[in-house]
Amino acid sequence: MANESSSNGTQANRSLFQDDNPEQSNQETEENAVNAIAELLKDHAAEAREKWNFDFENETPLEGEWEWEKMENPENSEDLGNQESNHTETSEMESRQ
Repeated sequence: MANESSSNGTQANRSLFQDDNPEQSNQETEENAVNAIAELLKDHAAEAREKWNFDFENETPLEGEWEWEKMENPENSEDLGNQESNHTETSEMESRQ
């Protein structure tokens, strides 16, 4: 820290560089980053909840534009993915003809 005298004779201290305790400064920076990320995630969850009228944290449908229906788990979830890709390939082939 540098000591300076002002024009009225009082002394003032000022820090020309980073804090004297870099560990505390790093911890505060990390806490600020964590808080900022948590706030962004909270905002994103609120936007998604409003857009899809679904509470993703509690996995619960909400009242709104979309109507949600519970589906039974298929025995082999890979079959569902394969059906989608087969449908896409068939649609592309049909559009080429």
